Amino acid sequence: MSLRKYWSDKVREIIKQKGTRLVLALDEFPFGDFSREECAEVLSRLVDYLVGIKVGVPLMIKYGVFGVAEIVESLKKNSECILIYDGKISDIYHVNKKIANMVFSVGFDLVIAHGIVGYKGGIEGVVEVARNFKGGVLILAAMSHEESWILNRNLMEILRRYSKVDGVVGFILPATKPSTIRIAREFLGNDFLIFSPGAGKQGAPYGQSIAVGADIEIVGRGIYESINPMESVVSLMEVYRQYEGK
Repeated sequence: MSLRKYWSDKVREIIKQKGTRLVLALDEFPFGDFSREECAEVLSRLVDYLVGIKVGVPLMIKYGVFGVAEIVESLKKNSECILIYDGKISDIYHVNKKIANMVFSVGFDLVIAHGIVGYKGGIEGVVEVARNFKGGVLILAAMSHEESWILNRNLMEILRRYSKVDGVVGFILPATKPSTIRIAREFLGNDFLIFSPGAGKQGAPYGQSIAVGADIEIVGRGIYESINPMESVVSLMEVYRQYEGK
């Protein structure tokens, strides 16, 4: 079985089992003024409602790779949960290989790499390590900010190049630009996962990306800045229920 099929099947099975389409983006601890321990407790209550947790660079810098991995890995013992490193890896081959080795070795399942860097001599290093660990690579193919057109105009070339790479299991595409998701899904078919950030704080309605072809919505501030994270997650569950079976 290819890594692409393995991870696509695994993520979609978690979606089916849990009835959710949500990956929590963690760019910072804590929720409000919680301590690190309190934050871990909140996460332990949320994890049953999540497909996965995406850890950002700010959190990794603050607590270190092992500190973050220790917290999140402990949650996976009691619930199926995909752990994603969002380093937007974007260096040359040997540096990318070192980064990927570090994060996969502490238990991350998937990593996000910048598609615009190119494969040969660049993201090739990430993919090689992913194969060794039986992990997967998600390629950032488009972004949501004002001048993201510099990247986004290369969407089709990025999709074409990386869809041929074993070890690339999906793509990151913004909920704020639903046309990119429609185009990507039509081109990729159902073989690849599509993860979509940008719902909520960045302005896209919750569920919009799912409606146009994404598998997963990635939500951060709408949950971790909430005074009641559990309430926010439960309300999102109601949104995603209308897409059951898609």
